[in-house]
Amino acid sequence: MWLQWTPPSRDINYTDLVESERGGNLQDSRARVTPGHVLPERQPAYLPPGAIREPSMSQQDQGDQELQVFDAFLTARGITAAPGSVTKRNPPEPDLLFRQSDGSVVAYELVELLDEDWARTMGGRAGLERALRDHLEALPATVAARFKAKYGDADLSLFFSERTSSNQRRQLIPRIFEKLLDLPDRHTGSVFERDPAFAGMLRSIWIGRRPALPGPLFNPDASAWVGDPTVPAIGKKFRKAFATAYVTPHPMELLAYIDGNPMFPESVWRPALEELVDSQVDRLPFRRVWVFDCGKGEVCFTHG
Repeated sequence: MWLQWTPPSRDINYTDLVESERGGNLQDSRARVTPGHVLPERQPAYLPPGAIREPSMSQQDQGDQELQVFDAFLTARGITAAPGSVTKRNPPEPDLLFRQSDGSVVAYELVELLDEDWARTMGGRAGLERALRDHLEALPATVAARFKAKYGDADLSLFFSERTSSNQRRQLIPRIFEKLLDLPDRHTGSVFERDPAFAGMLRSIWIGRRPALPGPLFNPDASAWVGDPTVPAIGKKFRKAFATAYVTPHPMELLAYIDGNPMFPESVWRPALEELVDSQVDRLPFRRVWVFDCGKGEVCFTHG
């Protein structure tokens, strides 16, 4: 399935989606996606600065994230956790222990359904967005003030050549600011298309404006071929459990959650996941398997 999104700052319907199929098995297909746009019923069409969570994090950060995800998961099931009823555990135990209202304890192993290519791309995009903001703050005070006055209500979407490396994009930043400052005030629309000053590395910048926008906002594009990570991630946890890598006296359940990755339509991932779970029915290592969509706050799959 080929998914293509329009730039988020254009003056059009922000949830506009163009979808076409180019043959092949949907379960094996990978969708080319651009941040700031959505798969159906998934993330907001526009992602403000800082909305993309970078993929690298400390163990403490990961533990905190898992606790937040589990709390949202319980809320989606209509369960209110009593204080102290959820505890973080260390390997070789599963990730969390949850003491239920009847006093019984369930061990939960958590896994994020995150495609590695997507995570890497999002990390690069977040770094470039941060570099653009840092450059603005490092400008001489009078220049920075002029830029902020000129683009205080602007969302600047930057479109780079796919052959341009991260370092090359960062090296263009001073020139990008110079060229933007040279534009007339209140300018909107596409600029710098095929501008020789950028040697083919920057394809264009789209300037969108909204009166209440807390600009300037920098929205560098990025694209990646995104595969459905559902079956590979859950299958990996099954294999780990088969190898008796988890040590706990409590029944185990697996909570797979989608957060930083675009969620594929159920027609793509559900049949393959059901096939995987059904194939292990006689020796399923987890009492239940859950798939939780953090963006929608919904449990979208359960088995057991």
